[in-house]
Amino acid sequence: MKNSNRVASLQRLKASFKTAQTHLALIWQLVMDLFRFSPCRTFLTFCLMLTRSITSSVSFLLILPLLQLIGFSTGNTASHGVINAVTWVFQALHLSLNLLTILSSYVVIVCGVALVNYVEQIIGSRLQQEYTCHLRTRLHRRLLQARWSFFLNRKVSDLLYSLTSQIQQVSQCNYQLLTLINTLVLTWAYTSLALMLSWTMTLAAILCAMVLLCLMLPLHALTSRAGLHHLQQNQAIHQSITEQFGALKMIKGSGLETTFINELLTIGSALERENQQLSRVTAKSRFVYSCGSALLFSVLLYHALTVFHVPSGSLLLLLIVFARLLPMVSSAQQAYQRILHQLPAFGDIKRLLHDCMTYQEPHSAKYTAPLSFQKAITLRQVSFHYATAQSIPVINQLSIQLLKNTTTAIVGPSGSGKSTLIDLIIGLLMPVEGHIFIDDQILIPDNAGAWRKGIAYVTQDVFLFNASIRDNLTLFSPNQTDAALWNALDCAAADFVLNLEGGLDTRLGDRGVRLSGGERQRIALARALLMNPQLLVLDESTNALDRDNIAKIQQTLTRLRGKMTILIISHQQEMSHFADQKIVLTKHHQETKHAHIHFADIIT
Repeated sequence: MKNSNRVASLQRLKASFKTAQTHLALIWQLVMDLFRFSPCRTFLTFCLMLTRSITSSVSFLLILPLLQLIGFSTGNTASHGVINAVTWVFQALHLSLNLLTILSSYVVIVCGVALVNYVEQIIGSRLQQEYTCHLRTRLHRRLLQARWSFFLNRKVSDLLYSLTSQIQQVSQCNYQLLTLINTLVLTWAYTSLALMLSWTMTLAAILCAMVLLCLMLPLHALTSRAGLHHLQQNQAIHQSITEQFGALKMIKGSGLETTFINELLTIGSALERENQQLSRVTAKSRFVYSCGSALLFSVLLYHALTVFHVPSGSLLLLLIVFARLLPMVSSAQQAYQRILHQLPAFGDIKRLLHDCMTYQEPHSAKYTAPLSFQKAITLRQVSFHYATAQSIPVINQLSIQLLKNTTTAIVGPSGSGKSTLIDLIIGLLMPVEGHIFIDDQILIPDNAGAWRKGIAYVTQDVFLFNASIRDNLTLFSPNQTDAALWNALDCAAADFVLNLEGGLDTRLGDRGVRLSGGERQRIALARALLMNPQLLVLDESTNALDRDNIAKIQQTLTRLRGKMTILIISHQQEMSHFADQKIVLTKHHQETKHAHIHFADIIT
């Protein structure tokens, strides 16, 4: 029984060491990431920390000659060496070693340390904030440059949380890391001074501190796990809040306020329990450290008096040094715990950056300008299936052609693959089999980005910013004249803007809440027309509109017929009456929940 307990204890200790190695490796990545961002300022910050530590230690060296002047015995070996060094420096500066010069030098050195500390805090704070901005920008760029398939199985709320609150946690982790490095440098300086005074006492103290650190390893592992749970619960809260406010009208219109309040309360209670667990672990760590350090200090003092017989002057200086060291070690331990709690946020950001790189769209210098076409968009034997449903194709052996400056309507019931087909045509997805041709060029990942630069995409769920009509119209087409704006509004049958009190400067509210659904669609269509696209895509843009608004959109499309290439996706047959060709996608139901295209009829 004893052997099994001993083996279990050794296994737990081994696991704790392995976890500590993982944490240190991640911390090293954070240090190197910071250094790669700004090597000069990072190096300067470390140099200022080192300078502050050295000058702070030098100020303590002046205590030895001061003690000798007032009659304290300072021993004979190490202490005399320090006093001789201080005396030599004073003689080199042509200063007499007396009470006034010693105290004056002490004040000058302390003021110098304070100045270095001031400069280091300014530079360190700027470095931290600029690194945070750099990390957020890098993550945002990687997300926007990732392929569309990257987002299919991702929660948007998690990505928003990563770009906002999680980045701030990394910033705090960065600050704690700088604090830890600063404290460790100071600890090293004071330990060096202690070694000069009594190397035996100092080595004994280091050995005892290592034992105390090993005892705290399991608590550090608990802190890291608490940080991971804290991250997951915060992501759940962010997701719940994002979804609730996205469906706020539905919630209030259905009288479901209490249900969703209780849902958030449940998630919040789980987060509160995680915070309480973290508080318990932190309190336990401080308790273990306080008791351990008190025991360590008492044992060392006892041996200094009874075993090592340290002289009174050196002992007094050792006590002063240890009195400064203990708070520093305590501060380092607390900073390390805070880093462990925030480290999962940095690890999650690093994994997200890596995943974005894996899914990054290729960018070729060959395709900088928009990819244009003069004849047709052609699909030849195109098939596609999602990774989660490999046995059931969503698009199966489809061949169609969209001629330039013609209007094509793709109709069919929900689940027949209309949106997937559009994603293939505009290059968000790539065919599993077959090819898509832009004139004579095959659409591939390398040129998909250049192809999309000439496309205007109007979705069913129109997104308008909480800004003026002018700002929303010029979002993708800046530097437009008022005449151009009014012309686009006229083409989109958005003449209602003339009757608004503010005209083009009318603010639309959050997501365009001050406009009706049809008015929002026509503003979005006008915004798309301002881009002068090669291909205009309307994805279920009339699905939620009444007959009058549908008729206005149809009038707009009739005006544009023959002037640009238009692709309309709808399950409403009336939207295809004025199209040059109609592609009907049908499906038959399988036993599974996936839709399977049975055939595609092309009616010209």
